Amino acid sequence: MPQTPGGGFTSLEMMTGHLKVGYTNLRKARNAVLGSHIDYGHALNTAFAQHELEKDLGRTKTTWEVWLKDNIGISAPFGRKLRAIAALLQPYPRFRFLSLSFSEIYS
Repeated sequence: MPQTPGGGFTSLEMMTGHLKVGYTNLRKARNAVLGSHIDYGHALNTAFAQHELEKDLGRTKTTWEVWLKDNIGISAPFGRKLRAIAALLQPYPRFRFLSLSFSEIYS
């Protein structure tokens, strides 16, 4: 939210601009969060592909789930959700502009 003027507001008309800017900022923040989830899920998909390659080459013996939990601290179910959303939505950049949360999109 933008800063409230020092003397406060004396009319609803004065508050209108303040509230409009605040709402625009709120929508941007909400959109940025969904975009961040998509980006992070894409990074996890890339890491998963690298893990599979290294597993095939014998460089690692751990499962993806164990590696993810031990090295990143993310549970396997949450990692799967992030990866699934990224796989579905990353090719469609306009999804970043929806005012929906990650949980709403996943549902």
